[in-house]
Parts: sequence; structure tokens; C-alpha cells
Amino acid sequence: GFTMVAENVPIDFRGKIVMIANSCFFMGELLGCLTAYFTVDSLTSGDWQSLTLWSNSTLLLALILNFLFLDESVRYQLVMGKAEEGFKLLDKIISFNEKKNVRPLTEEEKQGLIKWQATLSQEFTNQDVASVGALFRHGYKIITLIIWLGWFINSFIYYGLVLVLPEILEEMNSDYDDSSDLASITISVLIESISIVLAFIFISAQRIGRKQSLMLFYFLTAGSGVMAFFATTGNMVVVWATVAKIFINVCSFYFYLYTVEVYPTKYRATGMGVASAVGKLGVIIMPW
Repeated sequence: GFTMVAENVPIDFRGKIVMIANSCFFMGELLGCLTAYFTVDSLTSGDWQSLTLWSNSTLLLALILNFLFLDESVRYQLVMGKAEEGFKLLDKIISFNEKKNVRPLTEEEKQGLIKWQATLSQEFTNQDVASVGALFRHGYKIITLIIWLGWFINSFIYYGLVLVLPEILEEMNSDYDDSSDLASITISVLIESISIVLAFIFISAQRIGRKQSLMLFYFLTAGSGVMAFFATTGNMVVVWATVAKIFINVCSFYFYLYTVEVYPTKYRATGMGVASAVGKLGVIIMPW
């Protein structure tokens, strides 16, 4: 999804659109909480089969909508040498938007795009397509390793806070009742959505670059984690842990954006997919 955004949205709007797409993540979490409200009693009891079934029904909806309405990326079509398909899609876009001041491509412009595609084909061989090895060629080795480390750290910290926090609260409160977990998770998701607003503001600020913003929010995440470590009450632990989750979410959004912007079209999807997989490795290792 984020790869499609990167290839179809103009650079000036890309960051904002990626943030809006990320907001759908929280909408999905809230939908999960709402589904859980009707299907389970707590995190440890209830009809988990129905919860799984209704949650996954959204995948079927996405599959149908993608099949009916989603077009291939024009940029991808051109890079893969499917120029005619790309030109037809461009004409469809122009027609759909009904822009009177936008005309169809001339033959000269089409030939220019074909030459551009041929140049790219010389720079990137076919073995670069959908190849993990391609992420380490053409000067991308260091960048790829840094991106993988960032995704790993973001997932490790975020899901560490999500999974460990209930256990900490249980240890601090002898009257702990897990039936309130669903309500707590719902409230937490609502509060975390603040990270979308923060990221949107900083990405919209042209004077602040990706790198500087990322450094700032990593610093704020670390500071919040230290404050949570020294907190003496359950409420303060929750407050600082939630603040840390907000800041680490912003870091994750920046890595989404950076990953789709840094790789060439031919293996952008591979770069995003492998980075996401490395991030999930952090989720797996964190409990141990």
C-alpha cells in the first residue's frame, strides 16, 4: 500500500498522504477493539473464533475493492518496459480527473518516456527485481542496514511497551482485574492517535528534515522511557509509557516514509517488505 502511494502521489503531497494512510492503522485497531467488545469478555476469555473471523472479514473486503478499483502504478509499468499499458493508464487518469488544462501525451513525450525507461533498464538489471540482494547493490548497502536496524528498534520498543505494560501494572496492583484490559487498550489506541497529528505537523514543516525529526523523536522516546523507569505509581507508568508509544510511533512513520522514498522503483516493494519482516523479528525476539 505504501509503495503504491510513493509511486502515484506527487512528492509535495507524499508525506502527508502517507500520514493519512497511517491513520487508517489506528482506525483498524479501534475496529478490532469494537469487535472484541461484542465477542470476548476479556483478553483471556470469550469467543476468540468469532473475533478472528470478523476481524479477517476486512481482508476479504480489501481484496474485492483492490480487484475492482486498484490500477497498477504508472511508474512501475514504465520501468518494467510496459510502456503502452502505462500510457493507457495515464490517459485513464487524465479522463478520470476531468482536467481541462491537462492534455493527453504527445508522441514525442511518449518516446521520451520510453527512452527514460530504457536508460533505467541499463542501470538496473532484471535480477534486481524482487531480489533481496539488490538492496545491497548500487551503493545501498549501508542505507539498507540502517533501515533494517530502525525497523527492528521501532518494533522492539513499541511492542515491548504494549506487551510488558499489563504485567508491570499487575505486579504494582494487587487488585488488578483483566476484564478492564479491553477498555484500557481502546483508550490507549485513541491517545496514541496523537502521533499522527505530531508526524503530520513535522512533515508539513519544510524547514525540518526527515533526519532531524527522526533524531528528535528518538530522543523524546528515550526520555519518556527513562521517566517511566523511575515512576513510582501505576498511573505515572501508564502516562510515560503511553507518551513513549506516541513518540516511537512517529519514528515508525518516518521510517515508512524514508523507506519508500530511498529505493528505486524496481525494488521499492522488496525494500519495504524485507524491512517490515526485520521489524517483525524485533516483535518475536522482544518477549524473550
